[in-house]
Amino acid sequence: MVILPMCSLIQFPGFAGIVVAVCGFAFIWGLTAILVGKGPFNMDAHEEKGAFEPLLSNYLDIAKFVLGIASGSIVLLVGSSAFHGDRGLPTSFASPLFVLAFCILYGVLFMFSLMFDYEDYRHRLGQSPYT
Repeated sequence: MVILPMCSLIQFPGFAGIVVAVCGFAFIWGLTAILVGKGPFNMDAHEEKGAFEPLLSNYLDIAKFVLGIASGSIVLLVGSSAFHGDRGLPTSFASPLFVLAFCILYGVLFMFSLMFDYEDYRHRLGQSPYT
């Protein structure tokens, strides 16, 4: 097993982008956990069955829009290097590409968890509130 020294990891061109994406996610997650708190949550407004469904479609549409922008940006950045000849992709593009890739990953995880939690909430309506 080869263990790379920290100096060689920092020299990796996309290291800053990975650190920003992971730390940004952890910061937003922690801030949300502190501000929202614990406890059972009712996803439907005013305890009216099905009130969250229009919001659910809006949230999913916004997430699809962000995913489209992020993936389009990756294609544009990588595709623009094709016009520069044999030089390849500049190393200065590595960090933004990693941030955009993490945005796509987080967007897909957001959509999955939102749908999964809402379906779980709908199935448990008669049993216990959503936590």
